[in-house]
Amino acid sequence: MTCEVESLAERQAFWKTLFEEEKLTSQLASLATKHVDHGVTYYDMTQYGQIHVKVESGSALGDNFQSDTFIVTVQMLCDTGEKTLSTFIKVLPSNIFIRKSVCKYRVHQREINIYQNFFKLLREIHRPDNEIPLDVPDVYYSHIEDIIPGETDGSGTCILLENLKAEGYRMADKVEGADYQHCHMALTSLAHYHALTLSALVEWVTSFTSRISEVILVDTLESSGPLGCILHGDYWINNILFKYDVKETNIPVSLKMLDFQTSRIGHPLSDVLYFFYSSTKPETREKHMLVLLRQYFNKLTDDLQLLSVSLDDYTWQDFLSDYKKRSLMLMFMGIMVLSFVLNKKTLTKLDEMDAEERLKEPKVSDEEKVKGESGMSLDVEESMRNMMSSQKLSDNPVLTDRILRLIDEVKTLNGS
Repeated sequence: MTCEVESLAERQAFWKTLFEEEKLTSQLASLATKHVDHGVTYYDMTQYGQIHVKVESGSALGDNFQSDTFIVTVQMLCDTGEKTLSTFIKVLPSNIFIRKSVCKYRVHQREINIYQNFFKLLREIHRPDNEIPLDVPDVYYSHIEDIIPGETDGSGTCILLENLKAEGYRMADKVEGADYQHCHMALTSLAHYHALTLSALVEWVTSFTSRISEVILVDTLESSGPLGCILHGDYWINNILFKYDVKETNIPVSLKMLDFQTSRIGHPLSDVLYFFYSSTKPETREKHMLVLLRQYFNKLTDDLQLLSVSLDDYTWQDFLSDYKKRSLMLMFMGIMVLSFVLNKKTLTKLDEMDAEERLKEPKVSDEEKVKGESGMSLDVEESMRNMMSSQKLSDNPVLTDRILRLIDEVKTLNGS
């Protein structure tokens, strides 16, 4: 059997064939539990013949909330010998409480549009000669299953991405927090991304405005000033995978950004401060905050010059002024992230909320719910706040220290 799976297009064709012929998305959870040791064999897949499939969980408990994730590994017999392929897959969350929110706001559909459409447009801007990388994984296949009451529940919705773990990428320690080297790399990559999306907005603002909301959440471009760009929207340490130096195991050499489910238009400091306040060591900010901000700003402006984008006399001092103005709101968002991910009791509480949701009668309503700052409905935000406030800070000294030092830092910045 000839197996043409070397190029990206060939791999995309393979995964599309497998998932559409075998309806694999709906089987992932079962294969990851009942068949995790031995996998399953499909004997006559179109163009590829016999293949063996193994499925395992794609992330540790507590690392991913808005999706269930899996890694699928395929072995196939080819004329040149055995080949192995793998992919990282995101599907709708099995937790009913979280699933209701992500379905309500179509966050998976939004992310699929980002990967399949928006990044394709960005790569048209990203010419090899301007050396501005877009640090995101390749996408192999995606499918959106509309929810039709009584017929389909959306379980067929999926996106298949490059398996970065197989390439040596891994998460940094979210409890420890990012040090200077991780921050420098994360902010450099973010500056490249912001420059490309800012350039894209400048180019599309007239012709594409009516369609932007199909791809991203739109706040107000005007309030973002000359730096208005398309944000990552959830840029914290769990949504970044790092690859490390072979000899120095804690020195990152490259990264990939993940999880674009809440991308929106805004000021780039929303991403920058969200990362700082949710993901970095307090000591890193104390020693290096201004240096890292300056490095980010310089990289952003250098990239924009390459892209022939003018900032209308926007200066470093303007950037520092915006940093101060936006610090308080981003502090609250950082505290929410820290309280959610550093508290082990959160997972137990989410399981309890899932059980409660499964006992409720389904509601039928066409009413448009009001959304909060996070993009979730106000009632979901309120449930999250109640869940977090029910846990005592004194039970978690690491969380307590991170939050109190963050509050002191922002109070000092704002002169109070």
